[in-house]
Amino acid sequence: MMLNEWDAQEFRLTGSFPQSGPHSGFGLAILIVEDHPLIALDLETMLLKCGIERVTIATSIAQALTFIEAGTFDAALLDVRAGEELTVPVAAALRLAETPFAFTTAYDIDSAALVAFKAHPVIKKPYSEHEIRDVLSQLLTPRYGP
Repeated sequence: MMLNEWDAQEFRLTGSFPQSGPHSGFGLAILIVEDHPLIALDLETMLLKCGIERVTIATSIAQALTFIEAGTFDAALLDVRAGEELTVPVAAALRLAETPFAFTTAYDIDSAALVAFKAHPVIKKPYSEHEIRDVLSQLLTPRYGP
């Protein structure tokens, strides 16, 4: 669903999408890849507060890849690691699907495997709701207008 310029501007200014009107809710879908359930649920709550209508949580790389293959997402937030594995296969699948994404991590990223994704935003944990809003705006603006 296309956002008009006013709707995109409101998101940037207020951190949430309009709650009424022709684009309320927008049907936006965000994928979270996070192996810690409490962190995933906290992030889901932040996204719902921002007006995101559908949040899908994947707790493993395999599950994330299944979700990407089965559906379309407007953006994704990936923990750099899911268990002991880097989420590089998920990032590659999202890139192939032309889905914007950002990484989340509590650590410094120094893996050579992630060099191919250095242009993507990184949010350091613990992150705030404000940081999540900022990265959502950054991820969704190129897709839905200035």
